[in-house]
Amino acid sequence: MADAATTPRVLLSILKCRGFEKLDNEALFTAICAGFGRFECERLLKPSGVELMNLPQTANIEVGVLTKDKHTGKAELLFHGLVPLLAALPAFSTDANGVPVRSSDVWESWLGLFTADVSLKVQSPERVFQKCLEMGTSSAPGPRLLLKLQCLPPGASAAP
Repeated sequence: MADAATTPRVLLSILKCRGFEKLDNEALFTAICAGFGRFECERLLKPSGVELMNLPQTANIEVGVLTKDKHTGKAELLFHGLVPLLAALPAFSTDANGVPVRSSDVWESWLGLFTADVSLKVQSPERVFQKCLEMGTSSAPGPRLLLKLQCLPPGASAAP
């Protein structure tokens, strides 16, 4: 079994956005849910990244775009998408001892987002991910985020 010294980490960065022109970008922020953790970014973009640790190989990373109600302060989900870790970073796999096989790959792509009323659990994570990729690279208008996932070897720091 892998321990903290041998467990790879994933750095998820949100580099750019498109399709949010009709919304108040100042009120928008992103939330990242992976494994048992949730991280809320202060703004829509997070170019410095969020480090995700102790994720199983089968983890699904949900990225949501939210806004806060000006009167109640409650967060409201507007859009969301899904990235299965192994689909984006197949190099995240480990050997029988839990040691990373290869762990320096980077994945970067536009991820199209579904509206909040669309469940991400109706289809398999891989199928939802494929649809998000199709929407992300489509010429059709719609919200999308340019994501970058970098698998960091144990003990390594994230590249600037």
